[in-house]
Amino acid sequence: MVLLIYGVRLPPLCQKPHINLLGRVTNQVFSESEEWDIDTVSETIASEYERATNLSINKEKQNLPIEEKRTIDVKEIREWLNFIITIISVVLGVTNSSATTINNYNYTQQVNNYYIVGMGYDAKELNTTKYRIVNRESIVRLKHDCHSIVIEKLEEGKVVRIIDKYKKWRQIIWENEDGEECMGWIQNYRLTEFKVPRNK
Repeated sequence: MVLLIYGVRLPPLCQKPHINLLGRVTNQVFSESEEWDIDTVSETIASEYERATNLSINKEKQNLPIEEKRTIDVKEIREWLNFIITIISVVLGVTNSSATTINNYNYTQQVNNYYIVGMGYDAKELNTTKYRIVNRESIVRLKHDCHSIVIEKLEEGKVVRIIDKYKKWRQIIWENEDGEECMGWIQNYRLTEFKVPRNK
């Protein structure tokens, strides 16, 4: 029988009933080993697993079917470890991207609150006069084209003003670190309108 999780075929080891023992042995090998080479670790897990099952067979001989002599191939363990590493990588990737989105939203919201609550500006008026907050680190281009020259990279939280638009692009002006006024094009989704905080 082939088991699938989210369309991914599980390696044979994940389908065996004695996976708990394998998990305990793997945990022990990783906690005691300084060697992280997957081939070496796979061989160690295979031999430790075989030793552990021999011990459990001797202890529970009367309760186990005679044909169940549990051995695991090193290749199976390597597949199993690769599968686990892949799953962990996917989970960490999703978690990190979610955390980044949350952090970006929070920082943009902090800048918003600074101007609306702290400085007393009116959100509607700022939006009407075309002020926006850059909601992530973004590049600004000379023209409204992805192949155009990059003028500058703006940090998240930078307040800019829209002076023109073309499809998904917005032409903006902002002040650089030297206090000089600059102008360029940025994609619309990288800009956020000012909002009145809910708790205000």
